[in-house]
Amino acid sequence: MMTIHELYDYVIENYGKRKCWISDLATTLNISREDANYLTFFLGYRRGKEGLIKSEIQFISDAGVKAIYAKI
Repeated sequence: MMTIHELYDYVIENYGKRKCWISDLATTLNISREDANYLTFFLGYRRGKEGLIKSEIQFISDAGVKAIYAKI
């Protein structure tokens, strides 16, 4: 099982570096596309473009991220 810290790294490494789409991320993590979109949007990605990326501490502290992580 992946830790929440590994989830942060995974999203940045795979979605952030354009190695996958939202749908691929959702399938790999076994979550809905809406949840995958939430993770990427919360991190700071907008339509595949990198904005101001949130820190790992901000990511793991977010209630929405925690709820999605609980589903994984």
